[in-house]
Parts: sequence; C-alpha cells; structure tokens
Amino acid sequence: MNIRQLMDTPISRLRELQMTIHSIHKWNRITFTQVPIVFGNAMPKSGSHLLLQILQGLAQVAPFRFVKQRPIRLMTREGRIGATDEILYDLQDWNTGVIGWGYVTADPVYQSFFNEQQNVISYFVFRDPRDQLLSSIFYAINMHQGHALHDFYSNLPLDEAIRAAITGNDQQNHLYL
Repeated sequence: MNIRQLMDTPISRLRELQMTIHSIHKWNRITFTQVPIVFGNAMPKSGSHLLLQILQGLAQVAPFRFVKQRPIRLMTREGRIGATDEILYDLQDWNTGVIGWGYVTADPVYQSFFNEQQNVISYFVFRDPRDQLLSSIFYAINMHQGHALHDFYSNLPLDEAIRAAITGNDQQNHLYL
C-alpha cells in the first residue's frame, strides 16, 4: 500500500458517500453506471479554477455523483514528485458518474490510461504561456509565501524574475504542480 492509499481517509470516503446519496435523491436514480467519468485537466496557473467552476456547473445540470474535492497532482503534499503508480492509483480510484480534475502531464503512461478508458471523458484547458508565466511568478510572490521560489522571486525586480522563469535558475529543481 502506498502513501496516497494511506492518505485516503475514511472521512473523505464518507463525504463522497454523502454526496452520492444527495445525487441519488436529486436525480432520482439508484445507479450511475451509464454516466461517464469526467476528468478536467489543466497546467498549474492556467485556468484550473475556471475549469473547476465549469465542472461544478456540469454536475448541476447532468446526473453526476459529485465533483472530487481534491485535484490529482503530480507533486505530493510533502513536495516530492509522485510516483507514476501513485498517480495512476488516483486516476483509477473513481466510480462512474464522478467528475474529477487535476494537473496531469502528457506523459505516455497517462495518455495510454486515458486512451484505454472507454467510460472517461477528459477535458484540457490551457492558457497563453506568457500569461501562465506571469501568473506563476505573482502566485509565488504574493499568494503563497511557502512557495519554493517565493524568496528567490521576491528579491528580484519583475523583469529579472521573468527572465529567470524563462531561462531557469540555480534554485532547487522545483515544479509547482
């Protein structure tokens, strides 16, 4: 059993059961076997909150169980890159009628997973890379003081921070996934 499986607390499972019961009453149906799984995918700082709002709207107008609360991320809460089997576990741990979202790269392993799934509809949103770059810098400086690049970017003029984000820097290899 891996770390992600251990983190799947009974409380989150109970919350999902509660949301499923609510959907059973709302949509007047007992089963969701004919309802596809929907996965909304984005790159960090590229419109994932807008995507989540769209997915939540979808859950209001069509008979889905619920929208997953936590996104699937390639970086763990501890700050390490998650193993492929951990990410696949998270992707496979869904029932029909569930809407999920996250930040999954175009790695061939994940592409194969989505290609092989008959009952999964996936969406991908993206943003102009220039916009994404600026958003990630402002996020690290102003919104997330614990961000690995907060101190680095905070001590640079904006034009140098942009240059460092484009060309790289000698800081810890950091992905904000």
